[in-house]
Amino acid sequence: MKAFRLIILAGASALVVSCSVPGADKSIDSYPPIWPDYVGVTVPSSIAPLNFSAAEGCEYEGLAVSVFDESGSKLISQSGKRTIKFPIRKWHKSLRSNEGKTLSFAVLIKRNGAWTAYKPFSVDVSADAIDYGLTYRLIKAGYQSFGHMGVFERNLSNFRQKTILDNKMFDAGCLNCHTSNRTDPSSFSLHIRGDHSATLLKRDGQTECLNTITDETGGFFVYPSWHPSGEYIAYSVNKTRLSFYTHTDRKLEVYDQASDLVVYKPETHEVILSDLVRRKDRFENYPSFSADGGEIYFVSSEAGDLPKEMSGNRYSLCKIAFDAEAGRFGDKVDTLVDGPALGMSINTPRPSYDGRFVMVAAMDYGTFPIWHPEADLWLYDIKTGDFRNIEEINSDCPDSFHNWSSSSRWVVFTSRRDNSLYTTLYIAHMDENGHFGRPFLLPQRNPRKYYDQLMYSFNTPDFTSAPVDLDPRAARKMLLSTDRIRVRVR
Repeated sequence: MKAFRLIILAGASALVVSCSVPGADKSIDSYPPIWPDYVGVTVPSSIAPLNFSAAEGCEYEGLAVSVFDESGSKLISQSGKRTIKFPIRKWHKSLRSNEGKTLSFAVLIKRNGAWTAYKPFSVDVSADAIDYGLTYRLIKAGYQSFGHMGVFERNLSNFRQKTILDNKMFDAGCLNCHTSNRTDPSSFSLHIRGDHSATLLKRDGQTECLNTITDETGGFFVYPSWHPSGEYIAYSVNKTRLSFYTHTDRKLEVYDQASDLVVYKPETHEVILSDLVRRKDRFENYPSFSADGGEIYFVSSEAGDLPKEMSGNRYSLCKIAFDAEAGRFGDKVDTLVDGPALGMSINTPRPSYDGRFVMVAAMDYGTFPIWHPEADLWLYDIKTGDFRNIEEINSDCPDSFHNWSSSSRWVVFTSRRDNSLYTTLYIAHMDENGHFGRPFLLPQRNPRKYYDQLMYSFNTPDFTSAPVDLDPRAARKMLLSTDRIRVRVR
């Protein structure tokens, strides 16, 4: 029924355009060559305007667009010489009044003094709300140890980006592994590597600067995941290395020579250990608490001789129980998806907050999907055990490092699909049946100028339900100081 409705809508819109937009010299029965490609995407009603230009390689002198609702009424008309920029107030009013409905975009492109009208395309406006914004790291493309990078916050309803922390503030160390508790930034963890190594931890309105190295664990805490109560954080402790390829189409490989799991209790600064997730013959990585906090999902592989045995390094999706009241791990590890048996390596598990699914990145081998062209996003159904490739949102380039919105109806992920070199952020909607709509590129005020001139990659994105309240000046003072709170093993 919906498909039939969309066909009727497209035809009706085409009639409206041909009558109400003078100057169209001809029509083409194909979708317009625009970039970003927003044809057929699903968006929240609060999203920033989907501004666009003509696709690369398209010679043109002007653009025009009219947006119609399902009744054929015109909501917005806009034109531009190089870029369509929708007025933000009118844009939001149009989307809010059409939640759960479909809008039609009729585009004209001017070439050699003549206007061509294209087949109108649809954009579904979901009634499912999305969070306030995103947090992410922007990192300079390159292979030096610590180039310029920062952690930023973006308001999804407009184009405002705010700096949370920039590594220029503390002598160019590395910023990584930031996360909030189920999108709530009042609980926030951020790790810094380099000369001023520390974990910044904000909780209950207080920010602490931690030294997380202990004799028993031997390394810094990374890849954090908050327990829903906010009383615990699961981390991995990794010994990570990087190697370059010399004779393949791949550039480099990031891998672990050791990795274990721990749980940290901020109130007492105690570290909780279990031999089941600290085995010498296995690598355990990427912990993530379940929706109810009763389990920790993670990945595990045999501890091979890396990088010599890199092509055989494959991880499985596993889980272990966690008793928050007693503050201890369970007594067994369950393997949910056997990666080696499937000929794949499973990484970065992210359970949805409604307890239905675990989304992972999967590739041929290894533990760092962002450098693997074959990396795709997969979905594990917690109730049925079904495990499927999310073909509707994947591309031929690496798709990885994903996170859920607080409603578990939206997912953000990184992708190299635009130019195969830099990772950008895509957002996709999931319906009640676990199927995803076509993803869309994070909107920008002038997308062609922004993305063409941006020499940084987006990574480790996460949703945030409110602005992150972290004072960068106070954080800088903490990091430049030698004072650290030392954690201890219980």
